[in-house]
Amino acid sequence: MRRRSSQLGVAALVLLFAAPAWADWYESKKDERSGVTVGFALGGAVVKGLGDFKNVGGLGPTASLRIGTVAGPKLLWLFTIDNANYLIEDQFTEKVTTNQSVSVTVGGQYYVRDALWGRLGIGPGWFLRRANEGDSPEETHGGFGFSSGVGVDVWFRKKWVINLEVVFTASIVSGGLVSHGGLMMALTRY
Repeated sequence: MRRRSSQLGVAALVLLFAAPAWADWYESKKDERSGVTVGFALGGAVVKGLGDFKNVGGLGPTASLRIGTVAGPKLLWLFTIDNANYLIEDQFTEKVTTNQSVSVTVGGQYYVRDALWGRLGIGPGWFLRRANEGDSPEETHGGFGFSSGVGVDVWFRKKWVINLEVVFTASIVSGGLVSHGGLMMALTRY
């Protein structure tokens, strides 16, 4: 226990002394955000349904594509496509099916601190259920979608940024709601 607390103390001191230097460095770089922004993120997600979709759920990969413009030093306007897949294996036939939660949103990303931001968007959302892998969707449920997220820029080089983010997306469709939330790593160019 004593060793653990001393390790935490050392980590706190490193952060205490390194954070101001990092903040000064980042402050000089954030002015390089301008023009068109394009980004791509990958990660893992949990998909969960409510209402008529209460049996929908699973773990799987998630991806996001973003295209937008820099509106100012702290604000981006974005068009975003978010997708989460999860696999289901039929216990009797052992066939694997991939179901999807998709949203296409328009919104903004606002930097609340130099490298810490939040994002909100609204638009259409869908849940696609397949009978067999590779088939076209057996059921497509569309409705109102929204996307939200928080993230932190962890690396910045010229106009390139790598960030870590937590994303939550939901599609409100007839009969219920299908949502996914996950942890993602993104590469963005400003």
